[in-house]
Amino acid sequence: MLNTVASNLILTAEAPDFVRLRLVNNFRQSQNGWSMPDIAACGEGWALFKISVKKNQISDAPIEVLRCFVSYTDHDGVPQKHRQQNLFYSRCLQMRLKPLRKMKGSKTECPN
Repeated sequence: MLNTVASNLILTAEAPDFVRLRLVNNFRQSQNGWSMPDIAACGEGWALFKISVKKNQISDAPIEVLRCFVSYTDHDGVPQKHRQQNLFYSRCLQMRLKPLRKMKGSKTECPN
């Protein structure tokens, strides 16, 4: 497909022992993570996790609860790996993962 900017996407997620993760999406699990659908120019991909944190670990200070990586093959057939994305949580503050705005190898500029 000419508009495909990322294929063979693999999502890898890591969490500390006090965090239980469950991927809600219906992605196929592989040895390296979860296989995600290809992404076309200006398209998007997302994953939804249900996260449970042991109560005794929650405080006012932020704690890392999730670390994600996405690897894929770009439009030119070159393997790529996006930088690590972290999710932190605290009783007072919730931070979200930043969206990945542009895939390497994409020739298309997309609106925010």
